Amino acid sequence: MGAPVDVITTNALLQWVPSHRELIPHWMAALAPGGWFAMQVPGNFDAPSHTLLRQVAARSPHAEELLPRLRGAEAVS
Repeated sequence: MGAPVDVITTNALLQWVPSHRELIPHWMAALAPGGWFAMQVPGNFDAPSHTLLRQVAARSPHAEELLPRLRGAEAVS
């Protein structure tokens, strides 16, 4: 590992990484004393856009492949 870092940020991305909960402690350990960790993940999986996306995917001939990729609220737990 290199030198400690002062700031780590992630915005509306980390929730798509399946093992994100395991990554966070490692990133925190990489911070310099007094360093900052800033994380934002959306919680809009029940928004009309996301609901419609799942409905359209469910009607697709590729629904079996698509639906598992359209994760919901469990993505940000």
